[in-house]
Amino acid sequence: MNTTFENTLPIFNFSLQDLPGEVWLPVHGSEDFALISQFGRVKRIPRHFTSLIGDNRYYGERIYQPTVKTYTTFKSGGYRYHLCCTISAERTHRVFNVAKMVYFLFNKPFPMDDIDYKIIPVNGKDLDIRPDNLELIFVKDPKIDILRIKPTYSLDAKLRIFNKMEYSKELIYRLGVISCYSVHGDRICTFKNITKASQLTHLSVTDIENAIIKPFLLVHGCYWRSGKDGKINTSLMELKQQQEENQRRGVQLTQFDLSGNPINYYYSIAEAAKDNGISETEILNCLHDRQQVAAYSFWKKGYHETSIPGI
Repeated sequence: MNTTFENTLPIFNFSLQDLPGEVWLPVHGSEDFALISQFGRVKRIPRHFTSLIGDNRYYGERIYQPTVKTYTTFKSGGYRYHLCCTISAERTHRVFNVAKMVYFLFNKPFPMDDIDYKIIPVNGKDLDIRPDNLELIFVKDPKIDILRIKPTYSLDAKLRIFNKMEYSKELIYRLGVISCYSVHGDRICTFKNITKASQLTHLSVTDIENAIIKPFLLVHGCYWRSGKDGKINTSLMELKQQQEENQRRGVQLTQFDLSGNPINYYYSIAEAAKDNGISETEILNCLHDRQQVAAYSFWKKGYHETSIPGI
């Protein structure tokens, strides 16, 4: 992973020590649970929590790790990044766009739930979310980008839905010139269009389309982009690959409260055990039906958004 790249972005600084000039404000809608600074760092507020059975638990201060997400803008044939943060508290689970929250609190309020409002970086760097680099725009065109479908859908789900629209494939083919790049971001070759690239490389058109739509995807050891830039930044690719590798190494878990409602999600048993102050064995016992409850919670493998029978 590119350590130098991460060190230049405050959002990847997970130290509890304040950065120079850092100001913290309550997260809108989660004022009792989290703070956010003008650098996009989100911090959990220490608190005591009483479970449904009367047990008192303590959640200490911590910096939340953001999730880097990507989406395709079919209008321009490009792609964009944005940061999301997940807050789990008081039997609730909330995901919000970090750049929107920074603009709302440090620039001016706007209807954050209205998907016609977009936040874009002035300098073109999507992860530079300082307030003075953010611009609010109003976009009414429902074809402007793939996020118009539903923000909570996964990228694959969005693509399946979007591909049902007649103009989606046509727009992809109109991308024109495309290029392939090495894992280090150096341009290897440029092609007149996708069809020509398929003929010369013996890759299927579908594989190349998927690589353009999903910028983190390697096809036969190469990245693919529309246009003919001499070099692309692969730092985010390395970060995404590291996140996916961490997910593959662990066991994805869903934590439920005693009423059966999902309250948290983890990518490994070790992470879940550390965050809840219990041993990994207790969670394993729950997963293998050797015990029912650990940390006053139910546990199941996988990602579950629906409730289960509670006590």
